[in-house]
Amino acid sequence: LVPLLCYTEASLGILPLGSANDFAFASLGMPANPVKALYALLDGTVMTVDVGTVESFSFLNVFGLGMDASITHLAHKHPIFRRMPLRELRYGFPLIQELQNQDILQVRIIADDQLVFEGNIFFLNIYNGKREGAYFYFNNEGDISDGLFNGIVIENLNFQQRLHYLIKIMRGDF
Repeated sequence: LVPLLCYTEASLGILPLGSANDFAFASLGMPANPVKALYALLDGTVMTVDVGTVESFSFLNVFGLGMDASITHLAHKHPIFRRMPLRELRYGFPLIQELQNQDILQVRIIADDQLVFEGNIFFLNIYNGKREGAYFYFNNEGDISDGLFNGIVIENLNFQQRLHYLIKIMRGDF
């Protein structure tokens, strides 16, 4: 849907009814109250937002591989986690599981026709928005319409090092 809208005059309205609503709340400033959010949509304010593309996938907020993608997949697909009422539990338990068991991925990152990174990772994020997963403030000062994307690549580390970097990322101290 997003790539199709890029070449039209149509606008995309986002009503924050998901599990964390990171893009809507942190990047667009949408109200948490669904009725107020609907009124904000009907207000008619339109803004331009950068769209990222990785191969054939487009994203507005974040693109993740490794631990990030596994946590999201488990939180939404695993029968136990997806029924948890609090997002802290829905994402927290898979996070702990993935810190211990995450498979290592071999990646090659090319941006603007230049090799940026090649190696083994357990975590990769390319982000435009300010926050992901309700806890990870990757880009607090970021601007979703400045034409720039940021990224984090964490190579293969042991459990203690993974936990150390995860805490730094959650605090925005990296």
